[in-house]
Amino acid sequence: MLKITMSAAKYADIPQLKRLWKTVVPSESDIYLQFYFQNRFEPSEVFLLRVNGQPVSMQSALRVTMMTDQGEQNGRYIYGAMTHPDFRRQGYFKMLDEYMVQQLRRQGESFTCFLVGNKELTGAAKRLRYQPSIGRWMQFIQLHPDAPMPQILPLPFWKFCQMRSFFLERIRSERNVICHPGLELRYVYDELLLTGGRICSFVENGVERYAVYRMLRQQKILLLMETDGDPFMTSQILMQVTGMKRAVVYTPVEEDGGIYKVYGLGRRLDGGLFSQRSCYMSMMLD
Repeated sequence: MLKITMSAAKYADIPQLKRLWKTVVPSESDIYLQFYFQNRFEPSEVFLLRVNGQPVSMQSALRVTMMTDQGEQNGRYIYGAMTHPDFRRQGYFKMLDEYMVQQLRRQGESFTCFLVGNKELTGAAKRLRYQPSIGRWMQFIQLHPDAPMPQILPLPFWKFCQMRSFFLERIRSERNVICHPGLELRYVYDELLLTGGRICSFVENGVERYAVYRMLRQQKILLLMETDGDPFMTSQILMQVTGMKRAVVYTPVEEDGGIYKVYGLGRRLDGGLFSQRSCYMSMMLD
């Protein structure tokens, strides 16, 4: 007879959770798993469903804040949501989600959100009342050979936090903003650098700006994830400096030639609906 239990994780669960993660995502590197469990794993924020004592389904609930015109609301960003292939289609993910929501409501959290992932997970989330309410604009830009080429410098964490906070305050007047608070952002910052991303500063029209980007070297494509500068000019500068020929640029608000894409799903824990005014997710773990 199967014994099913649900609880928060324990540090002693780490070896089993690493095996679960690798089973579900075989391509995940051991370096990244070691980094996550050493730098971000917080047992009280990881919810597990066990079958006969073995963790078979998990969800991590990282802290986020939603900045709105009516003030700030606390919520959770769902990360590392997975179920062992041998235990799928048995209702375990739904059972674990209901348990997690119960615990988060007791802690006063008002919403959960996560990025659009594989179709199976996204479909399951919609059945759990998630809404496709979080989006961003995308532009596709070609390199102009005569673009400027100023010096770009690595941006230390403290200064990045400062510059980013000003940027998010500006765009809050147009959209709600979901972002990680300080300690969470530190992990996101380190994780981005570990996985090949870059966070830099540069001078644009006499003003210091920041940019967060990745390079898809084989395709010669620059992926501009966020900037507080002009997106077109910033992508041109970074393409000149990095040798990339094309850029995919994400922006929180509409730019000329942009295409709107759903980026994440959101859910209210009080039974209400997410705002019809779409949210912007800043610096999430992809």
